[in-house]
Amino acid sequence: MATTFNAELRLLPTVEGGRETPLRSGYRSIARLGDTEELWGVEITFAAPTMLAPGESAAVTLRAWADPQTPSSGTAIQVYEGARLVGTGTVRE
Repeated sequence: MATTFNAELRLLPTVEGGRETPLRSGYRSIARLGDTEELWGVEITFAAPTMLAPGESAAVTLRAWADPQTPSSGTAIQVYEGARLVGTGTVRE
């Protein structure tokens, strides 16, 4: 069973080690929620815009493939590509 929640996500700029190309809606990656060591597989979708460039922020919906407890509003999110941090954000209502 998947858990879905909304968040505000900011991609790190390329000069800070972030991606070189934009994310498109439907992007799949791994994320850390809060201060836990657990990583969750997630799918990130955008209502608008349909893509997010490095250095930009947007409201997104994340769907965790496993079944973590739904995080509370304000919980920190870190999005990774492998071991590289590419985005940060917070859960919102």
